[in-house]
Amino acid sequence: MQPNEIARIMLDLVPQWYEADVGPQSHRIAQEDVSVEFCSHRKLTPDLETFLTNMRLKLRGFIERYKDATDIASECIQEELVLDWLEIQQSEDHPVDWKRVINYCRFLNERTYENSPVSKNIIISTREGESALDDDCIAKFLDPLAASPHTFLECDSKLRLVVYAEVQWDEITEPITYSLHPSFLHPIHCRLNSDDSNSYRFSLHVTSNRDVVIMDKGGMLATCRKGRWRIYDKLTFKNSLVDIFGNYYVGANLYEPIFDLSYKRHGALLIYDPSHLVLPHVVNQESIIANASRTRQEVLSTARSLGIGEKLGGSYGLRKMVSELASIDGALIFDKDNILAVGAVIESHPETAGSIGARTTAARSAYRWGAKPIKISADGDVEIFFESRNGDQSCDATMTFA
Repeated sequence: MQPNEIARIMLDLVPQWYEADVGPQSHRIAQEDVSVEFCSHRKLTPDLETFLTNMRLKLRGFIERYKDATDIASECIQEELVLDWLEIQQSEDHPVDWKRVINYCRFLNERTYENSPVSKNIIISTREGESALDDDCIAKFLDPLAASPHTFLECDSKLRLVVYAEVQWDEITEPITYSLHPSFLHPIHCRLNSDDSNSYRFSLHVTSNRDVVIMDKGGMLATCRKGRWRIYDKLTFKNSLVDIFGNYYVGANLYEPIFDLSYKRHGALLIYDPSHLVLPHVVNQESIIANASRTRQEVLSTARSLGIGEKLGGSYGLRKMVSELASIDGALIFDKDNILAVGAVIESHPETAGSIGARTTAARSAYRWGAKPIKISADGDVEIFFESRNGDQSCDATMTFA
C-alpha cells in the first residue's frame, strides 16, 4: 500500500475534510516523503486539532506497518484512529473500554438469529454491571433482545449488563432544535437526555444492515458501514453543510433527512435550487408542482410549502416528509421556501459525459446547471457536489460520507 494511499485512508475518516485545489481552510498531513493537502469549511475545533495531531504522529508507523498489506489494512488503520477519537470524547473519570466495544460490534455483525442479522441498542452508563455482553454463555439469549427502536441494554464501561429496559412513550419528545442523529435513533437519544441521574454516557447501535452508530447526548460520534469508519464532530459537520448550501436553516434541516435516507438504503437525489436554475432543465415538466395535474397538486398541497430554509422547518414532521418525498423516483428539487418538483428527471449537462450511473449523472448535471445536489446511493453512500472557494479562487469539490 502506497504512503499517500494510507494518508488518504486516514483523511477519509472525517467527512467534512475534502481534497480540493482551494478551500476556506487548508491543512496538510505530511511525513518525510508523504504529503496530502486537504480543505475544510471551518477552522478545526480543539477536538479535531487533537485528532489531526494524532494522525500525523501515527502516519509513519502506519506506513511501515502496512507497506506490504492488502485492502484489509484500511480497516485496521481507521479502527485505530476511531479509538483515538472516542477516547477524546470521553471523560477521564469514567473511561470506556472502546476496544472491547468495537470488538463486540464485530462479534454482533457476525451473528444471526432466525436467519436474520442481529441488531442491538446499548446504552453505556456509569453504573456497574455483572455479566459481560460478549460472554458466549449469554450471547444467544441476548441475540433477539434490544432490537426495536424503543428497547435497549444498559451496560457499564466494560460492557457488563446492568439492565434490559424500554424507552417509555412519554419520554419521547419532538426535537426543539436540529437533530444531529438519524430519526430511527430518536427514542434512544431521548432516553440519553432524560437521565436525571446523569449516569448515561454513550449509546451503541448495530442495525439489521450491520451498520454501527455510536452516539453521545449531542448526536452521532462515529459510524461504520461496510467496514469503513467515519467520525463526526457534530456541530462542525452541520456547519459545513450550512456553508455548502449558503443558508443556515437549509443545512441544519437537511442533516437528519440525509442520514435517514442513507440508513434506509434508499437511493435519492435532493437538489437545492435557490435561484431556480435547474427548473428549465427538468425533462418531465409535469414533475414541477406548478405544472402538475390537479390530483398531484392536491396530494402535494401541504408538502409544497415546506420551508426547508425556515427556522420552523426544524420540526420533526418536516424532516419526515422530506425523506418520503425524496424516496420517489427522480429528484426532489426545492428552494428555501418551497418544494419545487417531485420525481424530476434532470437533463444531462454536456460536461457530464462519461459519468457512471443515472443518479450520478443527474447529480453532476444539476451541479453544472447551477444547483447544489445531494446524491444518496442505494447502498447508503452520500455525495454532495459543491464549489469550494477561497477569496476569488474556486474549484469543484465533493463531500463524501455514509
